[in-house]
Amino acid sequence: MRLTYSQMRYILAIRILSEDGGGVRASDIAGFLGFSRPSVSGMLRALTKIGLLDRDRYGKIYFTGAGRAAAEELMRTAEELGRRLREALDLSSEAADDCALLLLAKLRERETPDRGRPRFRAMKADNTERTRRQHFITSALKSNENLFIYHDLIAAVVAAMEARDRYTASHSRRVSDISEQICRILGLPDEQTVLIHIAADLHDIGKIGVADSVLLREGPLEGDAWRVMKLHPVIGYEVLNKVEGFQEIALIVRHHHERWDGSGYPDGIKGQSIPFGSRIIAIADSIDAMMSDRPYRKKMSPEQCRQEIAKNKGVMYDPDIADAVLANWALIIDAGAY
Repeated sequence: MRLTYSQMRYILAIRILSEDGGGVRASDIAGFLGFSRPSVSGMLRALTKIGLLDRDRYGKIYFTGAGRAAAEELMRTAEELGRRLREALDLSSEAADDCALLLLAKLRERETPDRGRPRFRAMKADNTERTRRQHFITSALKSNENLFIYHDLIAAVVAAMEARDRYTASHSRRVSDISEQICRILGLPDEQTVLIHIAADLHDIGKIGVADSVLLREGPLEGDAWRVMKLHPVIGYEVLNKVEGFQEIALIVRHHHERWDGSGYPDGIKGQSIPFGSRIIAIADSIDAMMSDRPYRKKMSPEQCRQEIAKNKGVMYDPDIADAVLANWALIIDAGAY
């Protein structure tokens, strides 16, 4: 029996929630997946109809024999994803397995319809712009399956990393959205836009190697803590450079904290020597940092942020990219959903 990824996610959720052998309730599944009760009830009826689930008289849900077999196969798939994560990213066994389960159960859905190309959408994609964006990514990546697969795997690591720090939750998504909008404003081709979008999505992956004592510090970083934090672009580069097809993305990630005048890090390169994608992400990253609350300061208003970008044009930022951003400021703010 061939299952959709939606069905697989429900089966895996039930498998995780019923590890003790007992049944689960629809409300437990809804809470775990973050879905509404009506949508969960509909999927549970469909899985019951095809013989994978059953209910007792108290309304608890159990696997049938076929359902149990499908669930165990999914767990083996999670173990295989964990193995690939360990090999590609040098993660600990526990961290890799957690990320693999997150990928399967919580992060994304990928389905192949009977006709047409694969489609890719977030679990809670409920607006046309996000759906359009993810269709665009799928289309542009269709010729490079490894890039597509590893982006999902590494995105699971990023999601697990961001779960450590409530102040940076969703930061990578907003930076990638803004970076993509800048690419569109500049009229870049889809292939280049996709590479920059993925690099932006993964730009802070190096923070997975930064200790919680530094990452979660509530205040500006100084001294040794700041020196440790400044290593994260290099760590991200070393992680991504090991992954097949990610060498250009790794280089963009390495240099996203360089400055136009050469005063950035880690290598102090300047001007046109900075990869073009890194220059785009540098502005997008700064915008999101300024437009987000931190424990030690309140977020800026859009106008204050705009003034900071203008002030640092030709200092921190590529002046041509900065001009394009400033001339299309409303589109940039919309992309970040501020």
